[in-house]
Amino acid sequence: MAGTAKPIVSGLKQEAQYTHIGGDLYDVQTGSGLFDGTQVNEWNTNKVAYWNAAGTYVEVDILSNKVNIWRSGTTTWPTYTGAFVIKKWNESTLVYDDVTSSYPQAITAINETQWEKTISDLPKGKYRFEYSSALRMDSEWYIELNTSNKTLIFNGGEYKKYDDATTSWVSVSTTTPTQAQFESDGMDSIPDWSALSLLAGNIEVVTWTDEDNAIRNVSKSAIPQDQLVQMTRDINIRSIENIDSFSLNTLISGQAIVKTAVSFDSGVTWYTRSGTVWAVIPMDLASMKADGMTPAVLNALTTVEWTELRGTSDTVRFAYLLSAEEVTDTLEVRDLVSQMDMRGTWKKAAHPTIYDYEYPFNDQLRVTIFASGDYKINY
Repeated sequence: MAGTAKPIVSGLKQEAQYTHIGGDLYDVQTGSGLFDGTQVNEWNTNKVAYWNAAGTYVEVDILSNKVNIWRSGTTTWPTYTGAFVIKKWNESTLVYDDVTSSYPQAITAINETQWEKTISDLPKGKYRFEYSSALRMDSEWYIELNTSNKTLIFNGGEYKKYDDATTSWVSVSTTTPTQAQFESDGMDSIPDWSALSLLAGNIEVVTWTDEDNAIRNVSKSAIPQDQLVQMTRDINIRSIENIDSFSLNTLISGQAIVKTAVSFDSGVTWYTRSGTVWAVIPMDLASMKADGMTPAVLNALTTVEWTELRGTSDTVRFAYLLSAEEVTDTLEVRDLVSQMDMRGTWKKAAHPTIYDYEYPFNDQLRVTIFASGDYKINY
């Protein structure tokens, strides 16, 4: 199995660790088609495995402690269901031992869209699955980890399990559970958030397994609560003559929302744009989500509109509302870019380096300027 090709059955466990060593099947087939993630109705390609004669085999090294092997068949050749001779490598004698009788095989006529568990409880080791006495064709294999993994949740001084029937948590033990308690009361998987959210305080996921050197990783996908982000310090605009624009650059997809508000009095009063006028907005989640400015509205504000709100203020700050509805939403505020006209000052020009002057006539003054810039001439 590779990709998403696997049985769709309740309680299916994760894919085991294994290595496909190789094989010698029909034509140039090596058995790699059993693990390529495709389920096809073919017979003479390397996308399937066809045991068609004595001596054909597939060799696999099972690295996990214990596994189940699932198979899918083909539509045109569903009756090619010959049982294998199963051989296991003996590390002591360095030969393959026939262990067929230890592992009963379930083989029925199924097509490439169907699955059946063909071999159960196969322990770790290197195996050869050989032609026995009848044709065999499989489209894909799924090697399932078959170890005991039972989980309880430690919360409030108790080890608990979730009861689906009563939709409530049930205490299993107040002390470290025994193996028997894990096996009888442990859960096969961690419940979803609707169940976990019923627990108050911190939780600890406790798992019992019969694997050697087991390593567990817990991942979660969650929708964060709406967040209100306020700047804690002002942007100093004392030296700014005019605000041309503010541009809020975001990356938004799905149902994600970004809203913003602006303050020119250090966060005492916040404003949003309501149509063609400025309006005071309360700084809370609900108000910001309903009435805050979208990035498009903020980015479209003109110099006249900014000047109207700013007045004589020397500071400005912003607040943002961030909201996502689905785990697939994208919500990213990248930067806030401003374009402003600086407030200039007049400085006495150096004579005669920057300018020079002369009187061609008594009633005429001629000034020559040697550097570019803006000048005022007082005389």
